[in-house]
Amino acid sequence: MFPAYSQNNAKKKKKKKCLLEGNKNIDSTKHFIGTKDANPLIFKTNKTEQMRITSGGYIGIGVCIPKAKLHINNIENSPYSLLVYNGSNPNFVITHDSRVGIGTDAPAASLEIINNTGIAALNIGNSYDSYFYINSTGKVEIGTTNIPAGFTMAVCGKIKSQEILVEPPGWCDYVFDPDYELMSWDSLMLYIREHKHLPGVPSEKEVENRGVPVGEMNKILLQKIEELVLYNNELREAVKELRKEVSELKKTNQFTTREIKN
Repeated sequence: MFPAYSQNNAKKKKKKKCLLEGNKNIDSTKHFIGTKDANPLIFKTNKTEQMRITSGGYIGIGVCIPKAKLHINNIENSPYSLLVYNGSNPNFVITHDSRVGIGTDAPAASLEIINNTGIAALNIGNSYDSYFYINSTGKVEIGTTNIPAGFTMAVCGKIKSQEILVEPPGWCDYVFDPDYELMSWDSLMLYIREHKHLPGVPSEKEVENRGVPVGEMNKILLQKIEELVLYNNELREAVKELRKEVSELKKTNQFTTREIKN
């Protein structure tokens, strides 16, 4: 006997099947790939799970219980956990040992950025301000987006450090050379009265306009200290001569006094 024909059987025969070579006349309100319950959608190759999408929309690759919208577990220890390319150029890479590369697929550090785009390499801040900025030429700006020409780093704010090493060009040991021409004390006083600062020391206006270069200023200050040593030595020699003259005068005075008494 043949099974009784019913309208339900007819409806079952009319259901469309998902074709591997593509489908047409798809109604997005009715047709979809996925589940209708709380079970995850699982993708397998060679009978092994490769990816799943949970009922909450979390995507897990290499992990059965994803903890984020995208959770990747590189259990096969392939060189990369995530690799994003633009044509043949690497955009973003996370290696199996947690190194991150931007603009390179072979980061040599925990974070390596290779910037060949001509735009800023790194900008950390908020919608209004930039806190830490590395421009396309590798110059660093902290708390500012304006770095003067000739400088590698600009900081708007205070810097606290236990030690700073400055390497100024040359030093001022020449002050103690026998041929060093020390300005006379009288000339020095005339210069101070006229300019209101020591010779060779930047004026207040110069400091306001360009700041104080630490290395250069330390060199100038040491030069002035060494010149003070020379002035002090001149004063010491003059005092020695005065003492000698006073001693001679005392002797003469004592001799004269004895002659008068006699």
